[in-house]
Amino acid sequence: RIVIFAKAITGEANNNLIAAAIANQIKETLNTHNRSSKTKIKYGIAIHVGELITESKENKFRFTSIGNTISTVKNMAETSNSQILISEAFREKTIGKIKAEKVSSKVFKMQELKSRHKYDEFIKRFEEKQRKNKG
Repeated sequence: RIVIFAKAITGEANNNLIAAAIANQIKETLNTHNRSSKTKIKYGIAIHVGELITESKENKFRFTSIGNTISTVKNMAETSNSQILISEAFREKTIGKIKAEKVSSKVFKMQELKSRHKYDEFIKRFEEKQRKNKG
């Protein structure tokens, strides 16, 4: 799955920390499931910033990647092995707000999101919207 946090969708000007908070919530949910279930879910989560052309028409959202935005985040997610990996570009935009450990020259493992409680209300609205879309 690809989740896009764009101002046109979220109404927020800076979506970087919101994306990190949501990624952390997804990771916690999947880890909780894996601890208590016989059927384990293999997953990888990655966060990257890049340019997209977005369009919202008749309640449907479409996007087109400019450059390697989608391939970069997809490749990172495929190698993340139940972690949250962030690109160097994303890390630069969140220095001081996210604690990360270097994995390779342009990839970091997210260890901690500082001041996460600021985004609890947004996460709640996001989860409610996801439940409505499934039903």
